[in-house]
Amino acid sequence: MGLPYSSPSNHDDDDDPATGTKSSADRVDDGGIWKRLFKRDRVVKEVLESIPIIHAIDKYVRSMEQDEGQTNKITILDLCSGKGYLSMILSEYLPPDKVEKFVLIDKAWPMCHAEPKPHHMNWDHIYGNYTISITEEDGSAKTVLKSYFTTWPIPLHTSKQNLKKTSDMKRLQQRLGKLESGPCFVLGVHLCGTLSIQAVQMFYSVPSIHGLILKPCCLPGMAYEKQQTHFQAGKYSFPTKEVCAPGYWKKKEWEGPPRWHLEGKFDAWCRHLYEGMKHVSTDVGVVTKLLEAPVQTSGGFQNTFLFAQKEPTTDLMWDEIEKSEVKLKRLQE
Repeated sequence: MGLPYSSPSNHDDDDDPATGTKSSADRVDDGGIWKRLFKRDRVVKEVLESIPIIHAIDKYVRSMEQDEGQTNKITILDLCSGKGYLSMILSEYLPPDKVEKFVLIDKAWPMCHAEPKPHHMNWDHIYGNYTISITEEDGSAKTVLKSYFTTWPIPLHTSKQNLKKTSDMKRLQQRLGKLESGPCFVLGVHLCGTLSIQAVQMFYSVPSIHGLILKPCCLPGMAYEKQQTHFQAGKYSFPTKEVCAPGYWKKKEWEGPPRWHLEGKFDAWCRHLYEGMKHVSTDVGVVTKLLEAPVQTSGGFQNTFLFAQKEPTTDLMWDEIEKSEVKLKRLQE
């Protein structure tokens, strides 16, 4: 049983009889999609803030090339992916013979087999079409329709999941548990609030998930402190009062106390998540590392990266993480 993701076969229907509109596979891009998607400042920010993750997952995958016993490709899950910048970068960078696919998980995607609505995240850069002109043997010109899906070296799939919904989370974990392919590696960049806990829970609950890399973002809101006294991450629990904080983002503007006031709570939040990752299982050993990498130099202090892998571990990846930690400490001296 596979993951509930969308693929090109989900988007080759004729006109929708109810709306009279074309499906996303029938719409042809005029090139404007890339102008909208790849805004320079946005892409540069995404790359810089993901460098420690890109470096680590690259070493993990490259080590598989050295393992003659490894036959199954890995699946990489990109939690709360947004449009999927990280997966797009890795699709171009990692060896396709070692990675089966990326699954971009986000609640803003359309459902499988569904026509995207205005409130959905646009997926034309994954499933949309474009045209190219070719010259026939007789010299005549011919226009050919191509799919963006086939242009990604490693396939990108979308999966609409709200990880804060118990039903969605349970269904996703069940499907992951039934995968017959190689191991899964979970990436969680800028996971807001309790979504980081959900990522740890996935790592804890699903045996096929071999590794997890987190870059936590926003803190849980004060409502959680009123509803419960403790958070549970794997087998580890910690007080909500130590990490819950007031404030929220509204139209890209921060509403609440000065953000630097929350730095102490953010540090506690990351360290509690880190403890949860270490207490994943009593049956399988887990190697973990908390790395502080100053990828954000303005507008925030979210520079904590959390790494975890179930045994057997990948020596090449962990050696490089250790080297990165030594280099960062030298730079900070």
